[in-house]
Amino acid sequence: MQCQHCHHNNGVGSEFEGLFGRPARPKPARNQVDAETPLLYGKEHEFLVPDIHRERGMHCIDCHGSNDIKGEPPSSLPHSNVETRCEDCHGTHQKAPKEFLLLESDPTSKPIFDWLKLNPNLVKKIGNGDPILVNSKGRPMPHIKREKKQWLLFSKVTGKRHVLPILKDIKPPAAHQVPAHMNQVECAACHARWSAG
Repeated sequence: MQCQHCHHNNGVGSEFEGLFGRPARPKPARNQVDAETPLLYGKEHEFLVPDIHRERGMHCIDCHGSNDIKGEPPSSLPHSNVETRCEDCHGTHQKAPKEFLLLESDPTSKPIFDWLKLNPNLVKKIGNGDPILVNSKGRPMPHIKREKKQWLLFSKVTGKRHVLPILKDIKPPAAHQVPAHMNQVECAACHARWSAG
């Protein structure tokens, strides 16, 4: 996977794939390359459970757009350069995700239609009159549309259709009823399958 070229080493990419790298073996790199068992990124890995999104067949770019990919200069704040938030797609218990109505007659829709034409997996699945998702920064996510009461994500890589669970449609569990919990804790702190960090 292309993103893993940089996002490995027990970081977010390894967590997404379900790979936990053991500490480096005391062998020089030459021996690691020539060894009988090749080592991914120069380490032995334990295979753990992948992220739920990966397990369902999604790819990094299904959540992260071009603005997430090295869009801003690095910040000292963790995750500050990640534009897409969990609540962008799943909403909150109080409100559904934000949406934008895609209309051929609306000039602000033209760049979105142009972008959709570039991806054969999406061009016939998203069209005029579809409400599409807008992230918390106000950027459209044209591969995610609302169809009646369901939000559907179409993979940018495969075109596969994924139904998004929306928090507003689900009774809040006890942990979600604690205001400090919902305001100060990242979703992945509890909902990630495991964390190396």
